Formats: sequence, C-alpha cells, structure tokens
Amino acid sequence: MSKRKNENQISSTSNDNLYKKRKYDEKENSITKDTNLQKKRKYGEDKSSVTNDDDIQSISSHKKQRIQQNNLLDENIFKDWFMVPLKHIASTNIVIRLWINKSTINQISNLFNNSTDIVCDWGELQNNINDKILTLCLPESITQQLISINQFIGNELFNWLEYHDNNMLCNKSSKYLAVNYICNIEWTPRGTINYRQTARNILARDDNSLSNDQKYQLACNYCLEDSIANYAQKVNLASYLQTTSYLQTISFHSQPMVYFWSSNMYSTNIDSTTADVKTIDALVSDYNNRNRTNIDTNTYIFNILVEHNCHKAMNYVPIEYIWNRLSYEEKSKKLTLVINNINNSDFICLLLSQLDYKHQQTILQNSYFLSVTLTSFLNDLLLSDYFLPIAYNALNIMPEKSFFYLIDAVADRIGPSLYSKIYDDNHYKFIFKELWQFAPKRLKEYVLECNNTDLIQNFIVFKLFLNDEINNDIDIAKLVLADANATHKYNIMFCGSLQCGVKKCSDLIIQNQWNFLDTFIKLLISSTEDINTLKQELIKDHGYQITIHFYQKQEYDKAEHFLKWCLESDEKIKTFKKKLASKEFSCKILESIVTSNKSDFIEIEDYFQWCASNDLKVINELKESIPQKWFQEVIFKLIEQDQYELLDQILNWCFSNDQEKIDNCKNSFYTTKGSNSYCCFSYLIYRLIEKDNSFQLLDKFVKWCFTDIQKINHFKKWILCPQDDTYSLCTYQLQKYKFELADKSVAWAAMSHEEIDLFKNKFMVDKEIEYILDDYMEEQDKLQSLIKWFSPSIEIIKKFKEIILNMHYNSDFSESLDRYLQECENVDHDIKNDVNDTMEKLLLNVENITSNDQLAVNAIGELALNI
Repeated sequence: MSKRKNENQISSTSNDNLYKKRKYDEKENSITKDTNLQKKRKYGEDKSSVTNDDDIQSISSHKKQRIQQNNLLDENIFKDWFMVPLKHIASTNIVIRLWINKSTINQISNLFNNSTDIVCDWGELQNNINDKILTLCLPESITQQLISINQFIGNELFNWLEYHDNNMLCNKSSKYLAVNYICNIEWTPRGTINYRQTARNILARDDNSLSNDQKYQLACNYCLEDSIANYAQKVNLASYLQTTSYLQTISFHSQPMVYFWSSNMYSTNIDSTTADVKTIDALVSDYNNRNRTNIDTNTYIFNILVEHNCHKAMNYVPIEYIWNRLSYEEKSKKLTLVINNINNSDFICLLLSQLDYKHQQTILQNSYFLSVTLTSFLNDLLLSDYFLPIAYNALNIMPEKSFFYLIDAVADRIGPSLYSKIYDDNHYKFIFKELWQFAPKRLKEYVLECNNTDLIQNFIVFKLFLNDEINNDIDIAKLVLADANATHKYNIMFCGSLQCGVKKCSDLIIQNQWNFLDTFIKLLISSTEDINTLKQELIKDHGYQITIHFYQKQEYDKAEHFLKWCLESDEKIKTFKKKLASKEFSCKILESIVTSNKSDFIEIEDYFQWCASNDLKVINELKESIPQKWFQEVIFKLIEQDQYELLDQILNWCFSNDQEKIDNCKNSFYTTKGSNSYCCFSYLIYRLIEKDNSFQLLDKFVKWCFTDIQKINHFKKWILCPQDDTYSLCTYQLQKYKFELADKSVAWAAMSHEEIDLFKNKFMVDKEIEYILDDYMEEQDKLQSLIKWFSPSIEIIKKFKEIILNMHYNSDFSESLDRYLQECENVDHDIKNDVNDTMEKLLLNVENITSNDQLAVNAIGELALNI
C-alpha cells in the first residue's frame, strides 16, 4: 500500500491538463492570510514581534510572501503552483495581444530576416511594446506589472522562435520559418508557451511550408503519437527502412526522439545484421554490455535527453513523456539529476509539486538546487512567491555555501544590478532580512567569515541607505550586525582597498546625516582607538573632498564642524587648511581665470583667506607657492599659447609685483631639480619648436624668461644636455625621426661646430640613447639615417655597438651597424690608398723636375692641389 501511495505522489501528470484545474481568489487568500503571524509562531516568537515586519511589508507594494503554516511533512509548497491568479492571467493576455498582432508580427519577420544583430534589435522591439503599454493610461501599479510581464513574454517568444528555427523548422529555402507560425502558438495562463499544443496547432495547418518529413520529425520531438503514425505513412518510412535505412539519416544524440520513435515503430523492418543501423533496443543492449549495467530503454533515452540534450531543455515535452514512463525507483534515482539539469521552470515545478517528504528533504539539501535553481525564482513573476517558503524550510538543513549564494543573489538585485529585476529594492531587502533573521547561527557565521566579511560589507555599505527617508534600512543593519563579532565589524569598516565603511561615513557626512553617522559608527566600532583611527582615515582619504564640498556650497560652518570633529585641536585644523589651499581646487580656480582670460583674483583670494584664517603672512606664502608647486602645467600652457600678458598678471599677483622673485621663479623652471616643472620643461621647449619650426616662439620665450646673455647661454646648454632623468631636446625629435629639425635645434643651442661634434659624439653613447632606440625597433631602415645624423667616428660606432649588444636588441641592429662600420672602414682605406698614390706620383715628378721645366712645376702644383 505505501509503495502504491508513493507512486501516486510522484506519478505522471499531463501538462496539457494542468491549467484546467484552478482555484483562484479563495486559495490565494488562504495562503497569504496572516503570513507573518504564522511564521513567527512556527519559530516560537510572540505576536508583538510581528509589528516591524508588517511595517516593512507596508512600505513595499509587493504581494506578501507565501509562507506555509505547517511542516513540509503535512503540506507540499508546490501543490498549487499551477493555480494562476486572475490578475496575472488578465495582464498576460493584454501583453500577448500586443505581441500577437499583424503589425508586430511583421516587425518580427523583418527583424529575423534582415537584422545584423537580432538580440539587440529584439530588445528594441520589447522597448516598443513597453511604449505601447504606457499609452494605455492604466494605474501605475498595473502598468509596472505589464512592463515586467512584457519582458517575460518577449523572452519566452524569442526563445521559442530561436529554438524552432535552429532545431525544428529549418530548411534549405529559408533560415527563419518559425515566425510564420506565431499565430499558432498556444499560450498558458502563466505566460509561458505550451510547446506540445503549439506543435499540434502547426501540424493542423493546411499549408505546404513544411515537408512531410519535417512534420514527421516535429511530431516525434513532441511525442504526438497519432501524428507520428500519420506522417510516418506519408514519408513511407517502412519502405525507406527496407532500403537505405531512415535511421542512418538521423543523428541519435541530436535527434534522440526521432530515432526513438522511428526505431520503435519499424524495428521489425531493420536487418539486425546491418552494422551501421541499430534499433534503440540494440543501442541499450550495447550500452549495458559496455558498462555492466541493466537499464531499460526508457532510462537510457531519458539519460540522453537530460545529460546530452540539456541545452534544448526549453522543450521539456519529451523529457516529461519519458519521465512518466519511468518506474518509481528510477524517478527517485533521477530526481536530483533532472532538477539540476533542466532549465525549465514549468517542468521543475511540476516535479516539485509531486514530491513526498523524503524527496523534499533530498532537494532542499542539494547545493545546486539552492544556489542556482532557487535563485532563478527571484526573476520569475510567479515563482518568486515560492522563494521564501522554500528557503524557510531549507534553512535548517541547508549547506553553508548554498546560504551564501542565496543571500548574495538577493543582495545583487538591490540597487544598480546586472540582473533584470521584477520588483523594487525594498522587496529584495525584505527577503534578505527574512533569510538572515531565521538562518541558523552556523550559516550566518559562514557568511561573516567569507572573504573578510566582504558580502556583508558590500550589503551594509552599498545596498542600504542609512538616512532619514529609509529608516527601515537601519533595522536591517542592526539585525545583521547583531550576529557579527568585533573582528567582523572592524573588517566592514576598514578592510578592503577602498575601505568601504570609511567611504560610507564620508557619504553620510556630505549628506549632513550626523545622527545616522553616529548610529552607523556605534553599530560597527566602540573603542576609542578605533574611532580615532576612523577619524584619521576620513581626514587622510576624504578630508579634502568633504571640506571642499561644504566650501563650494558656502556651508562654512559644516566644514568647520567636520574638521573639529576629526582633528579636535586648532593647530591641526590650521595645518590641514593650509595644506588644503595647495590642493587642486586652487588650481581649478586659477584655470577658470585662464579660461576666462581675465585677471580676476577675488575668488582665489577669498579661498586663501578662509584656508589661512585671514593670516596675511600665510596668504602670501600660499600665493608664492602657486608657480613653484602645483600650477606649472597651466603656466606652461600659457607659454605655449603665447599668452604672456595674462601670465605676467598672474605672476605679479603671486609675488606682489616683486620682480626679483618673479625672475627667480622663471629661472626655477629648469633649475629646481625634483620639481614638476623640471621634469616637463624640456618637452615644453620641444613643443614650442615643433609649432613653427622657425624658433620664433622659442626666441620669444627666451626673451621673456631671461634677462642677460649669460643666463641664456646656460639655458641653451641645458637644452642639449639636461640632467637627472630629463630628456634632451634632441631626444624627442630623434624619436620622431625629425633629423633636419634636430640639426637646426643643435645649431641654435651650440656655440660652434666643435661643440656640435662634441655633443653628438657624447650623446650617441649616453644612456639616453636607449630611449631613442626603442622607437627604431619597428623602423630599422631608419637606423642608418640615425647613425648618419650623429656622423660618429669609428671608435664611437664601436662603443655604440656595445650598447646595442648589451641591450639585447634584434640582431638586425648589429648587422646594420656592421655594414655602416664596414663602409666607414672602406672609405678610410680608400682615402689612404688615394693619398699613397698621389704621393708616389708627386715623388716621381719631383725626380724629373728641372730648374727650367715649367710644365713639371705646374704638374706638381696641380697634384698638390688634389691632395
């Protein structure tokens, strides 16, 4: 008797009849009534503790969570999963009508046949349907529900079209046939497609778009037994099998159900001696022999459908068909495998609705089901109602890692998210709170210990808004942190490269939420030492941002309040504000002066006065620090743009018209080692030359910057031979293969030809040459031009070659140098031979000279000229 009872509990249920059995409002109300009170009683809490949960649910506009009153042993959560609320049915029908009309179907047909990015364009089509929903002028709550359903319906239709185009309705004449059968789709009240009934509707059509063979395969894939027999006769399958073998044309693993039905119907027509053709029974026998098993044909084909065909699991009809033919024992063995591998919520819910207590316990302890399948319920309009009821009943037996994945999935749907969300943030916050509130201690401890409390840190800091408007978030934070120890709380506040907890405090200060800042701090830290650490971190990493925020809003009292809270002593505040004046905000003010091209220093004066607390000496120090410390880039930009008049006005303001200080400032551009200007000044000179190639801009700068010839000559020497990791002017030019311009630059800076030769020979073997050679790795044909530019001696070339070898450059570099060196040596050898020949001729002529032989004298003179 008990076995028969179990078989009845996990028995077959025809999916075609599921939606005929419905009870609407009464069942809905009986499940959701007094939800919180039932849950509290179950976990041993009194009535008075329900109030806060009711308040939270009143904030959210979502449906109350379905929570069963009794134990799983008494009632199956999923036994009524097919009972769809009338409101959902009506909403689904509205959306389906927006999709299934002539205009939209034409758009879909055009999209599939002409689009270069079908997925992207389908998203646009879904947005168009959303626009139509907005024009219906319905209440906001209904409009939002329709938009959520539209996303679901759109995805369901797209999946059906793609699946049938790729697997069922494809032929040589057209790649996209499924769109022609949109009007034949059978929609369920849930908003899903009844694949089997849709296949029946397609086969019932009187058209020639599909061949008899395609119709036969369609009937096989959807287990339509009457149609299978009908179309088997039309394709003359029996005759086919007697000749070539129809089974030879079918891939068993890609079309297992076609193979299954063809083999079963006409196994008697297949010659068992044919090696290439085997019935399904023969394949099963081979499998059993190889693996020493004793499975039957149904189990074998089921394994193929689930394990090798799971990517097509959106068509679960054959899986359900074979499932219903399995024995109770086989179903028990395969239950976990099916639920973990089938990506179809209807079929999963069908199985779950048939579970007895033993199988429920098995599933609720399965990590994959909890971590993957159950989290997918969060995105399903109807199945989301079952998320919490299942989770409640699984908490006590749930693996720790599964609980981590569950609440992580919930937290990921709060705020900006990669996931599509069907509810607002408050819904998911409520779920998070419920999971945490009723989770056993072991599950909470596991989450708190994972990755330095990373998940809880992100949840508290990024997902909750601890301010006046959303004070329920404070309750959630208190609930979660009540289970955290001192180390966990310290990690939430201080750990991580971004120090998220400290950043949260900064945000609360900027929002002027001092009350909630105090609450947040008390939740996480209590020792005076940690509070002082927090203040130090705030000043170090966020002090500038916070202070400037209040200054720009002219909320000076709030800026002072923050500084006093963090720094406490007046001396520390004074020092901080002085440093504040040297930050980029001052530079932004000055840049605005440059942009407006007006020498208006009122704003920067006011800012310095605030930073210096009106101390004139400090104000002057700040002004004089502008050119030397953090304004050089703007100064160089003004020089490059030939805006010397505005630049003079700025320098006069900085140094209170003290010409000596202004001159020293100009000289410091390239003489103050270690300054920002020292590192980029040579590049400024390069840009000035590059702008006109005539050195007029450079000459103008030199005249503006230097007052005597001695300083100009010193500057020119520096241009050619800078020190301390700054580049020579020629470095930039040779990197760009600008050999002629480099020659002009050297000529402009050098005093004589001897200086030029000395500079080039020294520069060629200087360490700076490495930066130039890097640019010749891909342009080795230009290496000869580079060497010729230096005009080096043979000794310098040999030293240069040593540099090349030490730097392990491409061997072509060395070969190129060898060729040039050989050319130089050949030239040198030819010159020596020419000189020797000339001298021999000269001596020979001298022997024949007579005192009166004028011709000989002339010849000697001519030879001498040649030498």
